[in-house]
Amino acid sequence: KLADERRQQPQEDLISDLIHGQAEGDGVLDDDGIVMAVAGLVAAGSETTTLAANGMLRLLFQHPEQLALVRAERERIPDAVRESLRFDFGAPTGSSARYALEDFELCGKKIRKGDMLMMSVGAAHRDPRVFPDPDRFDITRDTKDLLVFGHGPHYCLGANLALQELRCVLESALDFLPENARLLEDQIEWESIGVMRRASRLPFDFG
Repeated sequence: KLADERRQQPQEDLISDLIHGQAEGDGVLDDDGIVMAVAGLVAAGSETTTLAANGMLRLLFQHPEQLALVRAERERIPDAVRESLRFDFGAPTGSSARYALEDFELCGKKIRKGDMLMMSVGAAHRDPRVFPDPDRFDITRDTKDLLVFGHGPHYCLGANLALQELRCVLESALDFLPENARLLEDQIEWESIGVMRRASRLPFDFG
C-alpha cells in the first residue's frame, strides 16, 4: 500500500527512492520487491543491532571483572563490543543453509554435490584453534577473525554502522548505570527471534 502511494506521490524517503531512483524498464522493483528490500533493511539493520546490544549488556553484567575493566579503560569499548559479538551472537546450532557445488570431504565426512550444510557463526566463534579458551569471555582477546559480519563478497554492508551503534550503546550505558548497578537475572524474560533468542525484559537495579 505504501509503495503504491509513493508511486503516485513521491516523498523524501527510502521507498520513493527505491521506486523513482531506477531507470524505467529492466531492474525496476515491483511492490513485492520494495517490500522485500525494506523488510530486509529493517531486519538486518535494526533487529540484529538490538539483539547484539541486549546480549552485550547482559554479558558485561554477568562478568563484573570485564565490566570494571571497560569502565576503567573506556578505550576498550570497541574490544568489548567485538568480544560480546564473538561470545554470544549467532545460533550455535546453525542458521545459514548452504549447498555443496561438488563432492568433497570435510572433517572426515564425505559431502556430496547437492548436500545441504548448516553454517554456524556461533560455533565458529568457539573454535579453539582460532580463539584460545573460547568459552572464556575476555574483552582483551584478539577478535580480528570475527565472522559475525560475514566474509569476502558477503561481508555485511552495515558492519561499520552496527559497530558504531553498539559502541554508542555501551558508552551511554556506562554513563547512566552507576557502578553498583546490577542485572536482575532472575527477572529476565526471553523470546525467540527465528533460530535465536533475546531478552524481551532485561531489568536492572540501579543500586
